Amino acid sequence: MAWNPAPEVQALRELAAKFHKQQVIVLMVDLKAGTLQMASYGATRELCNDAKRRGELAYDAVMGSFKAEALGPGPESRRAEVSAKAP
Repeated sequence: MAWNPAPEVQALRELAAKFHKQQVIVLMVDLKAGTLQMASYGATRELCNDAKRRGELAYDAVMGSFKAEALGPGPESRRAEVSAKAP
C-alpha cells in the first residue's frame, strides 16, 4: 500500500502518534452534503489492511442504520474510504 497524503489520513496518523496507537478507524458524517465516510490508518501494511477491513465492517454495521435515521430522503449517501500505512 502506498503512502496516502489525504488530509483525513494525515489527521489519523497524528491521532495515532498522540495516543500511541497502531490503528485508527474513524466514521464521519456530513449532514449538509448527505455523505458518510470511513477513514482508517495502520502503522504497517498488515495493520493498515486490517484497519481497512475492520473499518468497512464498522461502517456497514453503524452507518447503514444511521443513514436511514439521520440523512432521511435526499441525495444517496456515498461510501468514501481513505486508508494508508505509515511511511
